Amino acid sequence: MLKDYRYALPVRALGLSSRALRALINDNLAFVGQVVEKTETYMLGIPNFGQKLLDEVKIILKKMGLHLNTVIVDRPDNETFVTVLKKLSAESTTHDEVYQRIFFVRK
Repeated sequence: MLKDYRYALPVRALGLSSRALRALINDNLAFVGQVVEKTETYMLGIPNFGQKLLDEVKIILKKMGLHLNTVIVDRPDNETFVTVLKKLSAESTTHDEVYQRIFFVRK
């Protein structure tokens, strides 16, 4: 089971600029867990994603207590981020409750 639910948070919920968000989504990075597993070199290789956008992402991740180049060891291979988010949504009554659980449930 994924212990840190912040990884299942959609990148759309991070408050990124539209340019940064578009670049991540175009590279099929839809969840925070997918982003934190990438290196700075990888991120800078994304089309239309330069140092300024990298800095933007790093600042937001830092505020969340996360960083790039993270190895997520507690996620089974067959469990997807979508499955985790759906499970959280089913267990919660409101979207606010889902986000509270994502940000405040810790390892």
